[in-house]
Amino acid sequence: MAAASHELRTPLTSPRTNAAMLRNSELPQVSKERITGALEHELIAMQSFIEDLIDLARNKESLPSSKKLISANLFLTLPLAEGS
Repeated sequence: MAAASHELRTPLTSPRTNAAMLRNSELPQVSKERITGALEHELIAMQSFIEDLIDLARNKESLPSSKKLISANLFLTLPLAEGS
């Protein structure tokens, strides 16, 4: 739960900052357009992340109790097979 909490909080920092910057009436229009584009991109990425979390939760619920999800970090620490 701590990892998910961190992953949800961290992506919120940038959109909050961009939204606050858009309130600056002295900001040039070209900067506002760039910030708006970045904000849209960040929100699309967050939506994808949330959809992935929902899918993961659904899949976990449908697994028999004897099966467990394996962290991807486990695979990142395994040595590559010869010739990979």
